[in-house]
Amino acid sequence: MKAFLLLLIGISSNNFLDAQQQFEIRYLGNMGIAVSHNDSTILIDGLHDFYESDYLPTETDAIKAMLQKQSPYKNIIAIAVTHRHSDHFDSTLITNVATIHTSALLIGGEQTRSLLSSTLQRKFTTVTNSITIRINGSLTINLWRIPHTYPARHASVENYRVEIVWNGFRLVHLGDADVKNEAIGSLKDKPDVMVVPNWFLSNDGVKLLEKIRPVKLLVTHISPADNSIFNDKKLGGEIVSFRKYGDQIKL
Repeated sequence: MKAFLLLLIGISSNNFLDAQQQFEIRYLGNMGIAVSHNDSTILIDGLHDFYESDYLPTETDAIKAMLQKQSPYKNIIAIAVTHRHSDHFDSTLITNVATIHTSALLIGGEQTRSLLSSTLQRKFTTVTNSITIRINGSLTINLWRIPHTYPARHASVENYRVEIVWNGFRLVHLGDADVKNEAIGSLKDKPDVMVVPNWFLSNDGVKLLEKIRPVKLLVTHISPADNSIFNDKKLGGEIVSFRKYGDQIKL
């Protein structure tokens, strides 16, 4: 009987540990995602307003939940911005959310920081070329500057790759990266999740992704009018399209 009880306790403990280690990734619009783990959430490019019809703005219900500290946005611990463009970043929305989640780390380039109020600028952690921030013993956020796509027009735009390493789970977000080797430079292979814009499913983009071998690839920056199928590409890992509100995955 004692051995049976110990077995039950062991099974319950393992189930609890698995639940505690679960990660949820939610689509917020365009390339915006929310990464949640153990009641804490990190936003990447997740706060932007309407820009043009080809770009989904942040979901209104999600913003309301953030401002009211409702699940899964009870505790936003970091807000990372890849670059300043309006389909990735809105200063008013970030101000509103950061005013409620006062302990959230704000991080991005100087071009993004300069668009915020002086109050938020003082709280903002600025990246020049790269930075590693250790939030605690189990969570590190790395930002690395990489070229923005369409350099003929956007060469001066600071675009940053965001990497989250959280209890052994690794997520990489490329922002509006150009399809060049610099996008994946210094990056270790086999991230658990990699978030890319849809143009990385071009032939050259697939060749780059094959070098990194993500376990799961999230394709974003998809126009609402685009009905393309992206999961027919031949990559080693699973391909998932994030294109409509409510899209999410659990790991």
